[in-house]
Amino acid sequence: MGFGLQGTIQAAIERLRRELADRPFAAAASILTLALFVYSLVPFDFVMTTDALHASFGRARWGFMSNLSQMVGMTTLSPIAWQLISAGWFSVLGYLFAMAGRERGRNPVFSLASALLDGLILVVLVEFMQPFIRSHTFDASLLMLRSLGLILGAWYAVFMMMDTTSRAPQPTDRS
Repeated sequence: MGFGLQGTIQAAIERLRRELADRPFAAAASILTLALFVYSLVPFDFVMTTDALHASFGRARWGFMSNLSQMVGMTTLSPIAWQLISAGWFSVLGYLFAMAGRERGRNPVFSLASALLDGLILVVLVEFMQPFIRSHTFDASLLMLRSLGLILGAWYAVFMMMDTTSRAPQPTDRS
């Protein structure tokens, strides 16, 4: 079995090497998408009974303000920092998705729309998988913050990067 997998692993590594050379933003977006999805499901302790599923839905935080009110009384800012870090990773993902569209030659608006669609699918999928994992809890504020991070990252890649490249000095012809 190891001998058979060796060829598959080598082919995957070679394909990744080609993708990194030809389309680095698309390859980085794919790697980060897979990493965020797997990280969100760790430790893979899926809910197996109806009672556990009901308990998981009972722990869900559906409102943004209810989560903030629980955090305000805390002496530590670690839950808030964790949520902002999570939104930051999705901001990076939005940036990579939009830049991948730009490196494929898409116009800025289509690149932004494609990045938002791809990223929001991941945001929704990751957050709505949470009730089905025993050690995780669905949190509507994370859904909103991750979506906002994704939008900001994609917007920056399309519009801010476009502004800086259009303002770059052009070489002059001195002949």
